[in-house]
Amino acid sequence: MNLYNIPVPKISVVLPVHNEAPNLPELSQRLTKTLDGLVSGDWEVVMVDDGSTDETWELMKSIRARDGRFRVLKLSRNFGQYPALAAGLDVASGECVIFMDSDLQEPPEEIPKFYAEFRKGFDMVYGIRGRRHDSLARRLYTWVFWVLMRAAMGIRMPSYQSLMRLASRRAANAMKGLVDTSRFFAGAFAWVGFRETRVEITYMPRKAGKSSYSPFSMARVILNAVLSHSYLPLRVASIMSMGFIIPAIVLAIYYIVARLLYIDVPGFTTIVILNLFIGGLQMLLLGIIGEYITRIFADLKARPPYIVEEAQIGED
Repeated sequence: MNLYNIPVPKISVVLPVHNEAPNLPELSQRLTKTLDGLVSGDWEVVMVDDGSTDETWELMKSIRARDGRFRVLKLSRNFGQYPALAAGLDVASGECVIFMDSDLQEPPEEIPKFYAEFRKGFDMVYGIRGRRHDSLARRLYTWVFWVLMRAAMGIRMPSYQSLMRLASRRAANAMKGLVDTSRFFAGAFAWVGFRETRVEITYMPRKAGKSSYSPFSMARVILNAVLSHSYLPLRVASIMSMGFIIPAIVLAIYYIVARLLYIDVPGFTTIVILNLFIGGLQMLLLGIIGEYITRIFADLKARPPYIVEEAQIGED
């Protein structure tokens, strides 16, 4: 019971959903079985349709009609996974909140591992991917991603974590003001900083449908993650500028001395190459600064991270 004498579920599960119609029937059945066995039916599942173009929303409503513990939201368009998670987090009311994907690659049967650690007093429980069934390209992307995260971010966070994780009620409340501005859910989760632990989960191959992440969108995730939680690109830019200024000064002194000593110093080709290289580097550094300015501009507009078109979340 809470301060207003309103019963709250022991567990809330938040699921961002995008074109997952083939997986939803099995997912809902396995969630129901797992959660009923874990907390005797005292649970809720918040499913957020992030602009699906298939039958996802209709299936979500039919699942809700059969079991009122499923609470469903439909966003007005595809805002992205992290705004969808924010929408689900805003609705979830459980003593703890479990976040997971809806593609069945993170098995619902792993939920008891997270809840057991929560019962031990941990506020934040990471799911770490064990044996993987991804393609070589996807595994390479994951390796690069976590190498960059460890190098760029000043926040301690485990590598190879999945979306599947648990937050206690106080951790979930702390995250509510962070998810929409950070643009990187794992970074926001780590930034909260409550007592944490991790559990290993089995990451299964996708049964149906296909991933919404293209190589371009995965590269955008890396960019957003680094720029949202690190100043390293700007510091690297400063270091690189000094790396050019100092040799330039030395080269200028050399040319002045050579002129005074009447030494012919040919170098037209060298000068052209250096000008092109330095000009390209300047454009790159301006692009980095522009990315930061873009994010400042987006935050200053203070637009909501998502818009709900339809919701069925109340008691029937």
